Amino acid sequence: MLPLQAREYRTKVPFIYRENPSPFHWGFLLGVSAMDFSVKLDDKDLSWNDTLYSIGHKFAPGFTVGIICNLRLHKYLDLRVIPSLSLVERSLSYNMVSPANSAVFAERKKVESVLIEVPLDIKWKAARMMNNRPYVVAGIRYTGDLAALGKKKEASADDDYEIKIYRNDLGFSLGAGWEFYMPYNNKICLEVKMYFGLRDLLNRDDNIYCNGIERMTSRILQVNIMFENN
Repeated sequence: MLPLQAREYRTKVPFIYRENPSPFHWGFLLGVSAMDFSVKLDDKDLSWNDTLYSIGHKFAPGFTVGIICNLRLHKYLDLRVIPSLSLVERSLSYNMVSPANSAVFAERKKVESVLIEVPLDIKWKAARMMNNRPYVVAGIRYTGDLAALGKKKEASADDDYEIKIYRNDLGFSLGAGWEFYMPYNNKICLEVKMYFGLRDLLNRDDNIYCNGIERMTSRILQVNIMFENN
């Protein structure tokens, strides 16, 4: 007669399961970002100019660190503020036409930024699925650029000219993420968020680098990992 084989059944236990979780908790954020300017060209000025052909721009990598302050409003709704510091170097590429031989050449102007970001977000969470759950966020964000050139200054030559932007910006952000609950009263969140600035940031001088731009706003794509208690 064959011996009876006992089978072991394991039941998954949810981490950090409490009927009345704390209404307020802290955490910190680490993220990478792709930052860019959204540029609307002034076709009228470009058509009148015999040197400037077009203006290009592209996303540039950046790095972000921040502190998470989260307030629980409802079982599925949170209010959070994440003061953050971001470092990035964006650029604009000016395609010029040489009057002598009509050849097109590119001239690049860098814009270095040290951003203090203060986003105020509403976070809507789905029902918890054992030890994880998805969520979406939306909110407004103030951004202050510590490296922005607040005052205009004359450049000795076009090669020395620096693109100047205003220091303060306000915009809105949309994103989505996923929470993973861990032992010892902690959780990790992975989040993707897009920020759209509302203010025209270009601090204009009367020259070829500014006259062809009608409006220049900021946009930022962020991928964050957040470590929070609960």
